[in-house]
Amino acid sequence: MYRKSWLPAMVALMCVGVATLAGAAEQQKSYQPKSNSYGQSKEYHNPMKTTSRKEMVTFAIRGADSNECARMLSNTLRAHGIQASVGQSQNKPSLVEVSINSNEDLGALGKAIQETKTPDMSKQPPSLDLVLYGHFDSVRAKKATDALETIKGVDARNSLANEASGTLHIRIVGGDTVTADQIHRDLQRAGVWTQFSQGKTARTGFLPFRHERRE
Repeated sequence: MYRKSWLPAMVALMCVGVATLAGAAEQQKSYQPKSNSYGQSKEYHNPMKTTSRKEMVTFAIRGADSNECARMLSNTLRAHGIQASVGQSQNKPSLVEVSINSNEDLGALGKAIQETKTPDMSKQPPSLDLVLYGHFDSVRAKKATDALETIKGVDARNSLANEASGTLHIRIVGGDTVTADQIHRDLQRAGVWTQFSQGKTARTGFLPFRHERRE
């Protein structure tokens, strides 16, 4: 009698235990990240992968020698989605700070600037430079020039590193897709660290790869 009275209770306890284990297994399964088509977890992070994000960059635009030239070049920028104004700057480039997508094609913009038929284009042809900031001695300037020569859509011969101002003007000529991200990373791989902003404490540009963080 004693054994029979405990039999239903033991069966009930076993059922509750099995249900608890099954629920725990199902809960653990629900928290496991799903795999993508390559068999990798969706939470997998590749530090070398390029991510697109907004960056404040500086363009140096030549050819704005008069108010009319500056107006036309401003219209060219706006036609390519950049809401900025080019100021008149005679015999020197006009600096324009804009926010762009780091993977946006600058080649199309550089080509459009060059093709803007300003009244003074015969004296000062319009051109577009991407300005990066850093420390440039003769060694780094040579490294930068050599790296730029391998990037399509960039005119290395008309690009200039200035040690005094700590700037690297990179001439964008178009014809090929070229991005600020690509230029920055190719310079970085060549051993030239640059950033998009002149401020030393500003969190701008891309952090260098760990094995290249030497300066």
